[in-house]
Amino acid sequence: MSTIVIADPQPFIRDAMHQRLAALGHVIVGESGDGRDALILIQRTHPDLVILELELPRLSGLELIRRLRADDRRPKLLVFTNLSGPYYQGLCLQAGASGFVHKGAALEELDEAVRMTLGGRLVFPAEVRHSASERGPALSPDAEIGEKLTPRELTVLQYLAHGFRVKDIAHELAISDRTVSTYKTRLLEKTQTDSLVDLVEVARARGLLAGGGAKAPVDSAASLSSDDTLAELFELLPTAVALRDAEGRLLACNSSFLQTHGKTREEVLGTRIFQSGLVEPEAAELAYQEYVAGVAAGRTFSLVVPTQRNGQRRIFRMIGVPLSNEAGELGGVMTSFVDITEHEQYVEQLQEAKAFLEGLQISRNALLLLSGKELIADLDGVRPLIAAARQGNTDEALLAEVDAGVLMIREKVEILLEAVRLERGAALMVPQSMELNRLTREAIEHSRAGADFVPFRKEYWGWIDPNRYRQMVNTLIAYFARMGLPRLRIEASATSLPHGELTWQLTFTAPAGENVQNRLEDHASRPRVHLARHLCRLLGGTLSIGSPDRPELAGLIQIKLARGSSRNDEF
Repeated sequence: MSTIVIADPQPFIRDAMHQRLAALGHVIVGESGDGRDALILIQRTHPDLVILELELPRLSGLELIRRLRADDRRPKLLVFTNLSGPYYQGLCLQAGASGFVHKGAALEELDEAVRMTLGGRLVFPAEVRHSASERGPALSPDAEIGEKLTPRELTVLQYLAHGFRVKDIAHELAISDRTVSTYKTRLLEKTQTDSLVDLVEVARARGLLAGGGAKAPVDSAASLSSDDTLAELFELLPTAVALRDAEGRLLACNSSFLQTHGKTREEVLGTRIFQSGLVEPEAAELAYQEYVAGVAAGRTFSLVVPTQRNGQRRIFRMIGVPLSNEAGELGGVMTSFVDITEHEQYVEQLQEAKAFLEGLQISRNALLLLSGKELIADLDGVRPLIAAARQGNTDEALLAEVDAGVLMIREKVEILLEAVRLERGAALMVPQSMELNRLTREAIEHSRAGADFVPFRKEYWGWIDPNRYRQMVNTLIAYFARMGLPRLRIEASATSLPHGELTWQLTFTAPAGENVQNRLEDHASRPRVHLARHLCRLLGGTLSIGSPDRPELAGLIQIKLARGSSRNDEF
């Protein structure tokens, strides 16, 4: 069992090779349609064999081979390309490849080349190996021009032949426009041509570009549909795959496509895409326009198509890959469909549930705010009555207790209202650069219950909303006091983080020997804890209450902040 990486710009070619190689017992550890990505993938996975196309974007196959040659753990390299001619075979051998197979060959030749290459043998014509060992690539008299071109010049030549502009080539190869222009000038000089048109013609005539030399150019998509090798690749794919022309007419398909549509090959050949009656009528024309636009762009494209079959609505994602023939013209469009109905239905259900919950939360918050305000108004109306009653000879102590009870209820309602406001996003955060020890001490001093503060050993400045921070600390201290905990010790600590950040931590502990865990068991249902936790999240932190491992631990606050400075006037 051997590990293999496939590097080819055509996804359908990669998929077909993956299926065939896996059936032969090999393990495909990675695929890439890009030369640079392929280099990274190979260096990370260290496969036994790499099967690569020479015409790779960003980093050509020849340069990829040359770079891997310097790697001590370099894999065996088998070139599987559309480019033909003795020149490329010899150049690949010189660069460090182990074999060369043309894509026009039978697939059995590729199988044999893989087996022989993995076995340590070179898969090149004998005359190429002999010539390369003595003086470099064997060239026909017409191809002598190629002997002067470097791998990078050949890469630029291929891009120019496919109609790429200098700026586009620079982007693909990650080099400057000026460098590409220099390569173009050298190509004109070495080929003794005066224009780009003449340059491409000479290169094709010398066999340096696909479609030139021995083979006649292919002018229509029909030639692709009659290609036996392409038909074999089609049948290897487990999904429904078809070849169409630029107008969407079906030229060829595999057995899975026929099974999916329930028709014979004669019934579907020549039919236009989205006209089978399966696609919803209102969506068919729009889908067709998207198909035409995708083909015109010349790049892999996808679109979502709703269909109706046997009364059931299904959603498919269509993937289209424009293919160029040997003349560099559009030879056809490879299309495949993936059923994403369950995924789309799941997304719709999630969106519906989200909208329902958001509406429910808005209604609940509005009701809570209205009810809370009315309750506070009622409580405020009771207090004057209590004050009037206290002026008579009624039991003063009882009325004082009633007044205290009303104030306590009012405070709880205020806490609930503040929590609702925070959930609605009404809390405006205004961070400032604050010295955190000083800010914490101020918050504790303004608390009714109070606590013993142990500051961090040095000043630490951080960007934080001081009002929300004080509110959080006060709320938490008030909760602990309400639960009957003894006077707590609050210890501060800080940790510097990369990228100008810090972590600020407050630890709330009872005196040594005190176990406060049983008094904190129902903390999740307490309004003050809910409010303090929400404030802590707004400040970018977390709040935990109690600890089964530390009986004296009442709470822990950890907040990540941007590091601040005492020089506020500079901002």
